[in-house]
Amino acid sequence: MTSAYLASVALGFAALQMYDAAAISLQYDPYTTCTSYDINNKNFPGRGSDIDDDGTCTVTVPNDPSQPKPTGRKLEVDSNDDLMKLEKFFGTKMETQLENLPTSVVHTPTPWNTRLWLMYEDSFNFQWDEGQPSATEKYARAFGLDVKTFMDGLSAKTGIDSFFNVTDACTSDNDCHWASCGIRANATSGYCIPQWYGFSHAWAPAALLSRNPNPP
Repeated sequence: MTSAYLASVALGFAALQMYDAAAISLQYDPYTTCTSYDINNKNFPGRGSDIDDDGTCTVTVPNDPSQPKPTGRKLEVDSNDDLMKLEKFFGTKMETQLENLPTSVVHTPTPWNTRLWLMYEDSFNFQWDEGQPSATEKYARAFGLDVKTFMDGLSAKTGIDSFFNVTDACTSDNDCHWASCGIRANATSGYCIPQWYGFSHAWAPAALLSRNPNPP
């Protein structure tokens, strides 16, 4: 397990070698200026859905006169104690010198990828493979569960129906001023749900600690 974290550190240092990096003040951070900051406005970048980019928003990148030229950088000591926590947990010293890190690493098992399982697509009920049942339906059938009851329960917990009495009801994206309209399969209406709500936060630990699922 330690090798996995060392690999992450190595990749981070490698990325710094490839591109110049420098910290900047928030005062000089790029910012977006729009003609309207109303979340109902279809071009407002803070919306939780696709935006209509009609050119009314502009991105400004302020010039920081105190910043060094891209050809030179000075790294400062970070007070973050994440490395100390890792060393305490694993009972070993983490390598922080770039010259001592391996130039290539392989993690076994190989981390695997998966969908975001977005809530506005009804989470694990989403039929991502056309012509094939959803992951939820496969699970229910494999363990002798009632498919409809199981899928309805999942939707109520982590899918579209979990937004009942939480957000506005809808029949299309036009009804949602700040999100997308999530409608369950075979339904005609649903609820307004931000597109980024999903299960991506579980990717990293599952991909490293669990075997790649290979259902029949």
